[in-house]
Amino acid sequence: MKKKTDEDLRNEPAFKELKKILENAEPETVRRTFEYLKEKQEIEEEGEGKIYSLKEAAEMLKYNTAYLRKLCNDNMIRGKNITGKKWLITEKAIKEFLNKNNKG
Repeated sequence: MKKKTDEDLRNEPAFKELKKILENAEPETVRRTFEYLKEKQEIEEEGEGKIYSLKEAAEMLKYNTAYLRKLCNDNMIRGKNITGKKWLITEKAIKEFLNKNNKG
């Protein structure tokens, strides 16, 4: 499949919709969203497997989000705090946490 050019992407309905949303968004919302996406991309490039939100990881581990957030804050599970509110947790970090927990 041929890689799409920038012009092809600009003509996609999703791109046009995103542009409309960004034009009407508060600058702080745009900044936080950009930071989140940039951090997510950097984590993906590190190659640590799938990336989960705090909520997704909590559902997988059968923990509530407050408890998982505490584990991340206490460095019991490696998570990346994005913009002070959102957490991203990699598949590798979850596996490390489970392996460490199963040994104890």
